[in-house]
Order: sequence, then C-alpha cells, then structure tokens
Amino acid sequence: MKIALVTPHFPPEICGVGDHSFKLANALSSLGSEISVWTTQARPVATDYPVHQMSRPWSTASFGQVNEGLAGFKPDVVLLQYTPYLYSESGGPLTLLLPVWISWLRARLGVRVGVIAHELHYPVNLSLAGVFRGVPQLQAFSGIALAANEVFFTYETAVRRYQKLTPWLAGSFHWLPVGANVEPVATVPKRAEIPAGHKILLNFGGAHPTQLLPWTFEALEHALACPKLKGKVTLVFVGNSRAKIESELTAAGKMALKANIRAVGRVSATEASQWLSRSDVVLAPLMDGVCTRRGSVIAALAHAKPVVTTTGYHTDRSLDWSKACAVVPADHSVKFAEVVLQQLLSEKKRNALGKAGHVFYEKNLTWEIIAEKLLEKLNS
Repeated sequence: MKIALVTPHFPPEICGVGDHSFKLANALSSLGSEISVWTTQARPVATDYPVHQMSRPWSTASFGQVNEGLAGFKPDVVLLQYTPYLYSESGGPLTLLLPVWISWLRARLGVRVGVIAHELHYPVNLSLAGVFRGVPQLQAFSGIALAANEVFFTYETAVRRYQKLTPWLAGSFHWLPVGANVEPVATVPKRAEIPAGHKILLNFGGAHPTQLLPWTFEALEHALACPKLKGKVTLVFVGNSRAKIESELTAAGKMALKANIRAVGRVSATEASQWLSRSDVVLAPLMDGVCTRRGSVIAALAHAKPVVTTTGYHTDRSLDWSKACAVVPADHSVKFAEVVLQQLLSEKKRNALGKAGHVFYEKNLTWEIIAEKLLEKLNS
C-alpha cells in the first residue's frame, strides 16, 4: 500500500506529533508499505523513505505543494496528522481550510483520506476562550470528520462520542493508540544535580495543561515527611521549564519544596529515555485520566517503570489500566500521594508494577501492533 503522511512537524524537532509521525512511518515501512512524508520541518532526519521538506510555517501555499507531490506519488491513502494547532499556531483560519482540502483530495485526486486526531478542540463553554477558540475548532473538526474517509482517534472515548453523535458515520471512526515516542537507551550516565542515594520521582510531559502539577508537589511533600525516606527524594520534571515549575510552586504555596525539585525543560528523546531509566516512580496525574493518547505514560511502560496515574472521563473502557499502572480517581489527590509513597517504600512493589506495565505495553501498544491495526482498517 502506498501511503502519504502529511505532518507539519517531524524530527529532529522536539514535538510529540512529530515523533509519532516518525515512529508510525517507520513501523508502516517495516511492514511493507511504501511511505512518503510531507513536512514543513527544516532539515528532517534521514529515513529509508522520502521526506519532502516544504516551506515553513504551514501556509496556504503548503496545500498546493502537497497537492503537486501527491499527483506524482499517486498514493492509495493520504494520512493527515491533526491537532487544532498543528497547521496554525492559533488554531485559526488554516485549520478551517482542512475540510475543504480533504474534500478536494478525494474528489480531484481520487485518494482515500484518513485523519489521525490526537486532540480535537478546545473545550466549548461560556468563557471567552470557550466561545472564540472552542467553537471554531469544534466547527473545523466536525468538518474534517465529515470530509475524511476515516478518522483515527488516539483514545477510545472520542471514538464512542463521535459514533454516538453521528451514527451514520460510525464505521469510519476508529481507535488507534499512540505508541512510545521515547525508546530505552543503553547508556544512562549519572547526573550531578541528583544527590547520591535519592529516590527519583519523575513527571514526564507535564507541560500539557491536563497534568495536575500540584498533585506532584503533594506527592513529594508526603514522601519528604516519611521518616523512612529521610528526606532523600527528588522530583524531576521533564518537559517543564524551571520558571514554569517555580511559578506553579508559588501559586500552590509550596516553595519550601524547591530544594528537592529539578526541572530540565524539553529534552531530546535520548535524554528523556535516560531520565525515565533513572527514575524510581513516574507520576502522571491527569485531570481527564490516563488513556492511549498519553505517549508519556506509554513511554514509561516501555521502560518498565512503575507509573502512578489517574482514571477520569477520557480513560479507555476496553483496556484495564489497573493492570499496567497504580491508578486512583482523578479527584483524589491525597490517595495519589499515598500510593506514590507506597511505591517508594517498596522495591518489590516497584519492580512488580514496572514488569506488569511492560507486559501490558508489549501486548497492546508497540508500534508494530499499532501499524498493523492501522493497515487492517485501511485495507478493509
């Protein structure tokens, strides 16, 4: 099958969707598909398949550049990566053009178009952002869902919601988990900023607004109060800057914890893997709950690390996350801190949970499994 993948972001840029594009394209290629990628990424990484670099940022001219390339490649399927901000930083006019472009691709080029939807739209409510950002983004995604042949949602609850809202399109909506964008590396050097003998709590990907950062502070505070740990606990943030974390500490009235916190910001995949490997417990408190769009959680499972996370309104129903992680409800911060402490105090528990999480990952969430699911739907 000839597959064209359109993704504004691509490695070496540090971006979750870009990493997803790279890993998915690699997996599809290894399964025998002929892949060609179109991206606005400057100097994209070398691959075994063509990666066509377009002018940056994405603009109205980009649509024409892709059209010209597709006419020569003649794909069976065009896959578009999608979040509201992927084609326009404001989630504005260019995003609203996507339904028109998808319809044109189907009508003029006669190709099948699938959309991989990671995030759909800003929540629609009566706030200014809810009205002026949420409503246009909802309009754009609704148009995309109607125009495309298939939509691949990265979490199950989105599939169920749209199948219920548009039952006549139910067969074109599919569930396609994300995989681990960060894979284990062999070399893990020690870091001087982590005191000797300290247990490491890690929050990975915490820059996402659904991360409950105050819960991580409470978990650290609870651990530091435990006499058995003797204050030897450090909380590391990968993805958040020092300034951001200090602002959150101030807002939470927790600046006393600063000495036991490190924030390393956005890092390369290799560095992220090294931090995951160093960690003792990974903290993923999510206001909407763990689900298969959480690449940071899946990366921790791929590293066989114990994860403490939450269940909420986006948690997948068909996967039992309690078999992979220690889970608590997304409205119970005290319980979250208690479970984190239990993991810190027991190496046996940490090892058992990490092993169970890795088994869960190997059974459900490897890139080969994800690519096979995608091809199965595209071939049906």
